[in-house]
Amino acid sequence: MFWTAVYYLCLVAWVTCAVMFVLKRDQLTSKLLIGAMLLSVLSWIWAFFKRRAARCPLCKGTPLLNSGALPHGRAVRLAPLNHGTTACLSLLFTQEFRCMYCGNLYDLMKSNQATRPQPGVAPESDTES
Repeated sequence: MFWTAVYYLCLVAWVTCAVMFVLKRDQLTSKLLIGAMLLSVLSWIWAFFKRRAARCPLCKGTPLLNSGALPHGRAVRLAPLNHGTTACLSLLFTQEFRCMYCGNLYDLMKSNQATRPQPGVAPESDTES
C-alpha cells in the first residue's frame, strides 16, 4: 500500500505542476511537470504490480485490482471509483477493507487470533522453573 500512496501523492504533484505550468510557462515549470508525470507513471506501474501480488486470504482473489469478475453482494464501492481503488483507499485511511470477491471484512489493526489472550486461560510463560 505504500506504493499506492506514493502514486496518489505523485498525482497530486502532477496536478500542482500542471496548474503551475498553466499560470507560469517557463522552462522550470515544464521540467517539473515532465518530472512529476514520469514519477506518476513509474509509481503507478510499481503500485500495480504490488497490488496485483496482494491476495485475499480466504478466496485467493486480488481485492486491490478489478478483474472484471462479478463482485460479492457485500462488496463496498465508492460511486465514481471501482472496487479495487475503493479497497486501496479504505486500506490507506481506515486500515481495513472488504474483499470484493468473497465479501469478507479484513481489519489490519485487529490482532491475530493465535496471539490474542483467550478468556479463562492463563497465559503461558516462556521461562522454565
